Amino acid sequence: DNDEADSGSNFWQELASGTASGGSLTSGTFTAKKYLMVVTTLNASTNAGSALQFNDISSATYNSRYSEDYGSGQTWALTGGISIGRAMSSNSPAVQITYIYNNADYEKLTVSNDVANKAGTGSGNSPQGQRTVGKWVSSSQINKINVVDSQGISNTPWLDGSTIKVYGAN
Repeated sequence: DNDEADSGSNFWQELASGTASGGSLTSGTFTAKKYLMVVTTLNASTNAGSALQFNDISSATYNSRYSEDYGSGQTWALTGGISIGRAMSSNSPAVQITYIYNNADYEKLTVSNDVANKAGTGSGNSPQGQRTVGKWVSSSQINKINVVDSQGISNTPWLDGSTIKVYGAN
């Protein structure tokens, strides 16, 4: 948004943030915006894939397509969320950035990039990545995001220190 003077407001405004507690991680409720950027830093207690669940909806209204380590794409229709990251081994941190088109009149479209330290520590072990595109079929705008385990949607394996930040713009 380069039409503003240096003293103007930033395009992305922080809407919500959360820190894992008791294994669960949520943004809490925020004011819906047309564009969302979600940044998560995750560390899991067990093998877990990360997924975003919108407005506490866990029905089969999500679908995604992903590519791991720049390989061929695969479709993954989860019942309760959109996958945003690959499975993580216990105590292997990961970071994801997800952009969401959150227009009330359309299906919500997402694109995510993930990097995880699944292979292990040290320079001899390269990080692993995943790129995911997805959609949520709903006419409601997203105003709450839960981070759930894509392997078992109801699981909440996030260790203390895992975070979510939600930014928005119109």
